[in-house]
Amino acid sequence: MASKRDAVADLAEQLIRQLETQRRLGPPAYPLTVAQLLELAESAAPPAQLEKAIGKRSFQQRVVLARAKHRDAPIALMTDLEALAGSALLLEFLLTSLRTPSNQAFSPSQLKAKTARKLQLAFQAALLRQIEQGSLPVNVGWITIHRSKKLFLLADLHRGQQRSNVPRTPTPLPQIQGRGADAPATEPVREFAERFGQAFAELDRRAGGHNFVSLVDLRAQLSMPRETFDTELQNLRRAGQYGLSAAEGRHGLTPEERAAAIMEDGTSLLYVSRKTP
Repeated sequence: MASKRDAVADLAEQLIRQLETQRRLGPPAYPLTVAQLLELAESAAPPAQLEKAIGKRSFQQRVVLARAKHRDAPIALMTDLEALAGSALLLEFLLTSLRTPSNQAFSPSQLKAKTARKLQLAFQAALLRQIEQGSLPVNVGWITIHRSKKLFLLADLHRGQQRSNVPRTPTPLPQIQGRGADAPATEPVREFAERFGQAFAELDRRAGGHNFVSLVDLRAQLSMPRETFDTELQNLRRAGQYGLSAAEGRHGLTPEERAAAIMEDGTSLLYVSRKTP
């Protein structure tokens, strides 16, 4: 009859094998949470024994666990530390587990401090890279408060609603020249919101669907007077359809970016994001 110590060791090895199986499947099956791993393992062992297996030194040396003693924490093999550090699963777990009714936005350093020590440096590097490249998960946003970036779940974002009993008359747009060189100057433009939405969707698709599009590209796509563009974009922002983000985390702006940006309170706003209804 196997000893209890042997049973725990066998269970730890079973969990490692399950992680290796999930790794072969790749995203979104891997990385996964501790709870998902235990469910997939289909072990009849009592909870106390499972906890001992997870806490066993031989198991801990072969895995990286985002937060100890937390069933919803992401877990992966040690060889996949970088993949776990940059995963949406980890960032969403941290934001969800740390949020409270009175605090729902956190700086990268605050999030880093709540991850396992061996994961911290890789997580911080991956998070800062995602912010700079505009590649955060689609349900995560960030904002600058007192010169510090704060990340939050978009589900926690509260927006005002345009009053439905007050009809809004679209601002008439001037007629502009079409894309073709021989297009007549009197060709009427389509409603700005429709054209802007189509241009945004196409540019966002080309960039990988991260909901982060540069004003440089949007202005080039929608050839029209700057005053008209800025006025109509401001109307869309007031209606809660789009937001603008500062060009932070970059090593200076190019002349083209400076020209395309919208200045507000001394800040260059360069990136547009579509807000979810």
